[in-house]
Amino acid sequence: MSDNLIDPKLMEILSKKKLPNSDLYDFYDKINNGINNNCDINYFGKLGSEAIQIKDEACKFWEKAYKILENSNICNNINNIHPKKCCEYFNYWLYGMFKDRDIYDNIYKAWDSFFYELPRKKTCYIKNKYITFNKGQFEMKKRLFDFLELYYLLKDKLSDDNNKKECCDYINDMFKLYKEMENTSNKQIYKDEIFHFRSKFHGNYSELNFLNNKCPKMCLHLVFNSYNKTLCPIEDEKLSELKRKQIKGCISKQNLILRNDADTMNEKNSFEIWHPLEMYKTMNEEIEEGNYYDICSNFLSNNNEHCDNYMLCIMIARNLINLSKLNKNERIKKCHYFIHWLYDKVGKIYGNSMNTIQDKITVNKIFNVSYMILQKLGINDCYFDVISLDLVKNKERKYLHDYFENYNKIESNTCDNDKCPQYCKHIININELYKKNIEKCCTYYSENDYSDDCKYYFKCDQNFNPYKLYTKLNCSKFLSENEKMEEVKITLVKDYVQQLINDYRNKLKLMINGNTSGSLCEGFICDTFYMPVLLLFGLLGILLISFIVYKIKSSGLTSNKKTLRKNKIMHSIEEYDNQFSNINPRRERVRIAYNKT
Repeated sequence: MSDNLIDPKLMEILSKKKLPNSDLYDFYDKINNGINNNCDINYFGKLGSEAIQIKDEACKFWEKAYKILENSNICNNINNIHPKKCCEYFNYWLYGMFKDRDIYDNIYKAWDSFFYELPRKKTCYIKNKYITFNKGQFEMKKRLFDFLELYYLLKDKLSDDNNKKECCDYINDMFKLYKEMENTSNKQIYKDEIFHFRSKFHGNYSELNFLNNKCPKMCLHLVFNSYNKTLCPIEDEKLSELKRKQIKGCISKQNLILRNDADTMNEKNSFEIWHPLEMYKTMNEEIEEGNYYDICSNFLSNNNEHCDNYMLCIMIARNLINLSKLNKNERIKKCHYFIHWLYDKVGKIYGNSMNTIQDKITVNKIFNVSYMILQKLGINDCYFDVISLDLVKNKERKYLHDYFENYNKIESNTCDNDKCPQYCKHIININELYKKNIEKCCTYYSENDYSDDCKYYFKCDQNFNPYKLYTKLNCSKFLSENEKMEEVKITLVKDYVQQLINDYRNKLKLMINGNTSGSLCEGFICDTFYMPVLLLFGLLGILLISFIVYKIKSSGLTSNKKTLRKNKIMHSIEEYDNQFSNINPRRERVRIAYNKT
């Protein structure tokens, strides 16, 4: 009978044997073995003759439930189960029994009669004294609870290839069941099960990643995405035969598309020829025929002329799904790679020799789909600029980002005499980009105290200054005098301000000595019209502020006087009330709110 109380599908996966080390199974086994074969109507108390009409199964159930409710003896007789956990098992045992609504319909009078006297009894804590669930709700609550309690046994089964698919399908069903509970109009019914599920999986990235690796393409990691009512929001369309044929045609061309794309990677500022970044390798992996996402289907065509559009869309969807599986900090870091990868792909597929976009309409569609995928996946920390798409600037930012991320590998490099000149020239090219961006991206208050405004492609830490790499690799001996690199030095805020002051003083001296035709006073402030107007508005501002301050002070004095007078009156009233507080106090009946059962 214990097997019948646990979800039959779950028991089938777990081989229908007595579950080893399972407190839940032991509880059900213990509680059911104690049920008598004969019905004893004495446990129906005052119901008397009405109990005779009760079905035998319901009668035996009520006898067992009554004994547990009255003295909780079952929890004392099961070893190693905490009383609180035991009572939780008992509640779900009730849910399992009440799935057969006939049982509850037969004993509901006895149930209500018992709880009428509940305050005088020592009972196991019952979550729902007044049963208001229907049969389907009982079943859903019980199924999810069994899954959560026995999940550790299912997890062990995932390592067995023979049962892997069956286990994954069941886990997927349970995750969908949780989503259904979350999205129901009255989810308060399932608050205990929702809390239990979230306690086990919410924020547990290692567990969700484990499930994603064992059960791929089920989107289990998206179970807590509140934007969507389904687990896989971008895979909700069945693949038609026509689309299958179109996809197959594009898949056959992908090697040509990817190879043409890769030919342009060896550029003068890129270190990828020596140190290819693994993240880009992963993002550029070939598309499998099974990687279909309906959100990209609009890019398919009958003649397969625009397979590059479809392939890029599929790669974007796949890479963003992989990002969504990471915890927040790791996702933000990997997102920087994705942004540079996406700009790089767009530039190489849709750009021309003039570094401009040839097909802006298609590129806009690509970006729109990317944002739709981000929204559906619930990723809100991986946004990119789609308005001012400057291919040259994006390339430069990618080179800088890759340089900083590759710095440790580059620093540990030992180049020979043949490769070092070219290697050092790459460092010089990066230094030019470093010099171009450092003032825009970094504000230095001291060498180690700075604000970083371009975090997704620039690092202000001076340990990453290309000149340090240049000197460490001894590049000066491999380059001619004209090719040697100058160090980019930081400018502190105080030094910058001092420089402005010095420039002003020097200009003033030159004007006094008559050595310059320039004017010290430049701009609209020295205009003969604006100067009087500014003075007039300044005077009006001073008068307005003075008036406001005067009104605040005067209103403050008035309010203080009113407060003192009010406090004095209230004090007199309190003294008067205290004199008569104990004289003939009014007595009222105690009103108790109750629920009619």
